[in-house]
Amino acid sequence: DGMRLDAVKHVENDFVGDFVKNLREKAGEDFYVVGEYWNQNSNEMNDYLSEVDYQLDLFDVRLHFNFHVASKAGGYYDMRKLFDGTLVMQHRDKAVTFVDNHDSQPGQALESWVQPWFKPLAYALILLRK
Repeated sequence: DGMRLDAVKHVENDFVGDFVKNLREKAGEDFYVVGEYWNQNSNEMNDYLSEVDYQLDLFDVRLHFNFHVASKAGGYYDMRKLFDGTLVMQHRDKAVTFVDNHDSQPGQALESWVQPWFKPLAYALILLRK
């Protein structure tokens, strides 16, 4: 059981942290919560996690953007840098990975679609990581 909290960066950090803590007191410690904090700045993501006392996981938006940039670069992207600045590298136990979602699709305000040729590589990297 669990829930996804949408656009958590628009909600007071104290409220989110307290909400998740109280939710787990009622639903049990294993109740899973992931937040969508659409920001690719790893410092802001790290600060947010700290401010909510690591009560929830976050989607790894920076990793998604790295996939997007790599897919647009064709064969000219340095794959050694793919995980640089990502939650996977800094807080792997708090990172929820994804390749694309409803916000990143063409025509959306946050358009950052991963090119089709790169998607199998991106999914392989997500699914085969330690």
